[in-house]
Amino acid sequence: PDPPPQLEMNHKSKMFSVSREYETDINTLFFTALDFTTRPRWQAGIKATDEVSHKLPQVGTHHRCVLDKGEINMITSSYSYSAEKIVYSETERKKQHAGYFLFEKLGENKTRVTFDFHLKNNFAMVTMFRLFMKKKYQNLMQQSLENLAEMVREKPVSVET
Repeated sequence: PDPPPQLEMNHKSKMFSVSREYETDINTLFFTALDFTTRPRWQAGIKATDEVSHKLPQVGTHHRCVLDKGEINMITSSYSYSAEKIVYSETERKKQHAGYFLFEKLGENKTRVTFDFHLKNNFAMVTMFRLFMKKKYQNLMQQSLENLAEMVREKPVSVET
């Protein structure tokens, strides 16, 4: 059989990381955050998600994020699960950037999410991002994590643990 396609970026630089703790269990938070239908409700800057290839966020699933200005085509590039830690990543289809979500169980109803944003390891792109876009994107993602907390309090995605 053919080897599986390489979905993750090989050479990347971490641009920023944001974290937040939530008063909910790890599975509920994971499924609430990564449900493609609810992304626009919590992720700042996303107006809609569509063209979803599969309902569940599994490696190889692709979707389109409609933004205020343009669109981004993403593919689920990695996923690992344990009862204590879930790691999930999405990579832009042309492999220019990627986002990594780390869900860590801190207690029965306490979970921390850390989001890391990576860019393709290209000197010009990394320099321009650090100078002109890093603070904006970091603030957007921090706001997104706050929005997610509100969504989890209001109506989390139902999940059997």
